[in-house]
Amino acid sequence: MADPLSARAVPGGLVCPVVTPVSPEGKLEAEVFARHLDSLVPHVEGVFVLGSSGEHPWLPDEVEREVVVLAGEQLPGRVTLYVGAGQADLDGTLRAFERFADSAADYLVITPPTYFPLSDTELVDGLLTLADRAPRPVLLYNIPQFAGNAISPEVLREVAPHPAVVGIKDSSGDLTRFAGQLRARPPGFRVLQGRDHLIAPSLRLGADGAVAGLANIAAPLLRELVAARTDDRRLDALQAEVDELAGIFSYGGLVAALKAGLELRGLPVGSPRRPARPASSAARERIAAMLQDFDRRGHLIPEFA
Repeated sequence: MADPLSARAVPGGLVCPVVTPVSPEGKLEAEVFARHLDSLVPHVEGVFVLGSSGEHPWLPDEVEREVVVLAGEQLPGRVTLYVGAGQADLDGTLRAFERFADSAADYLVITPPTYFPLSDTELVDGLLTLADRAPRPVLLYNIPQFAGNAISPEVLREVAPHPAVVGIKDSSGDLTRFAGQLRARPPGFRVLQGRDHLIAPSLRLGADGAVAGLANIAAPLLRELVAARTDDRRLDALQAEVDELAGIFSYGGLVAALKAGLELRGLPVGSPRRPARPASSAARERIAAMLQDFDRRGHLIPEFA
């Protein structure tokens, strides 16, 4: 069983769910990935590889292994490393645990089993089974719109006391459920908001931080937002700017917009995995205009040479 005290830092602050730069041939663009990780380090407390922004469900195993190895070489001692290990079934996640057992991961991030609907009893049993076998402390990942099964506050109340389960990232977009998770957590358990537009209200409720896709491009802005938790006026103003920047997601969806934005900043991260399509020329023009405005405000990671 994993020892949660073995991690270098408790989950919290600003975590970037980093995109995965992949060539048209399906190979990891290692140099590009390393440059992106380096650009994030001054602005974040953690980096999450193999999440939704990283296209985890569609990456080949060999690319995932390379991602974890490279991040482990690049980040130790600099920021906390979260590694997505959740698969569609328990055995798949246990195999991922084996692949990442010797990695530099501080935390393994797991979703519930997917596709088939499960009762709360089945979810609790599955998550506790994984917690018992995890080689690192576990951060739960609640994303029912993709996984098909939700980690309710009732499920969390049963699972959170396990010593290997140290927190949860909630990307459901349901602030009522998020508040319920905060009430259900035991002392020391960390709750992170996974939807950029809900960071400010979540911080007011007592969230311990945020996992924000926009941090790939605008980590300075997101860091300011997370740091403003005690200043209501500033918190609202910064959340309004984050909501404005999130308009890029209307021009191609999560991964396509993030990758287009990074390309426009000079980092050749490539296209989303097929069959998803890259942002169109017209969409890229609109994203470029938005990024220029936010760059003038000093909210973006500096352009790549």
